[in-house]
Amino acid sequence: MTRNSAQGLMRIRQRLCGRMPKFALIGAFGAGVNVAIMTVLVAWGVNYLIAALIATETTIVSNFLMQERFVFAGLGPLGRSKAIRFLHSFGFNNAETLARVPFLWLLVDKMGVVSPLAQLGTLSAAFIVRYTFHSRVVYAPTPAATDCTPSDTTAPREVAR
Repeated sequence: MTRNSAQGLMRIRQRLCGRMPKFALIGAFGAGVNVAIMTVLVAWGVNYLIAALIATETTIVSNFLMQERFVFAGLGPLGRSKAIRFLHSFGFNNAETLARVPFLWLLVDKMGVVSPLAQLGTLSAAFIVRYTFHSRVVYAPTPAATDCTPSDTTAPREVAR
C-alpha cells in the first residue's frame, strides 16, 4: 500500500469514527426539527418558502449550539473564539440556505413535491458541503496555533550523540 493510500484510509477512518457521525446525528435531529417547524407553519397558512426560512434560521442556531457542545468541544486555544465560529457558521448556513431556496421552489412549484419533503431533500443534499465547511473553516485551528516552535512537543527534536 502506498503512503498516499494509507493516509487516505486513515482520513476515512477518522471521519467515520470521529466527528462526522456526531455532526450527522445533530444534522439529522436539526433537519427533523426544521421539517416539523415548517410543517406547522405551512399548516397555519404561512407560505412554504417563508416557513422554510423561519425553520432554517431556528435550526441554524440550535445546531450550532449542539455542535459546540457535542462535536467540536475541546478545541481549547487551537480554535477561534466562539463568537467568530458562530459568525462563520451563521454566515455560511445563510448563504447555503439562499442557494437551496431555488431548488426548494423547483421541487415544490414545478415538480409537485410536498414542501416539507422537498425541504428535507435539500437539507440532506447539502450535508457534505456543510460538514466540509464547518470542519475546515469554522473549527479549523488558527494559523498561529499551527506554527511549530522549538518548545512545541510535536516539533522534530535533535538527537544527542
